[in-house]
Amino acid sequence: MLSLRAIVLASVATMLIGAHAMAVEGLITFRSAFGPQETMKRLEAEVLAKGMKVFARIDHAAGAAAVGLSLRPTDH
Repeated sequence: MLSLRAIVLASVATMLIGAHAMAVEGLITFRSAFGPQETMKRLEAEVLAKGMKVFARIDHAAGAAAVGLSLRPTDH
């Protein structure tokens, strides 16, 4: 059974670098049966249920747009 830490790390890595996650020692990745927005909603609910806190959700596409660059949306 995967630990919550492994699931969180895999989910965050997958969201940040998309479907082309690089192989990194100790990093476990897996596909979600849900879209990015629903996956993050579910992940956040599990994290909160375990007594932890989600302290940031970053919209990288908006950040890129703010400096004149384009990036595909990663939260829809």
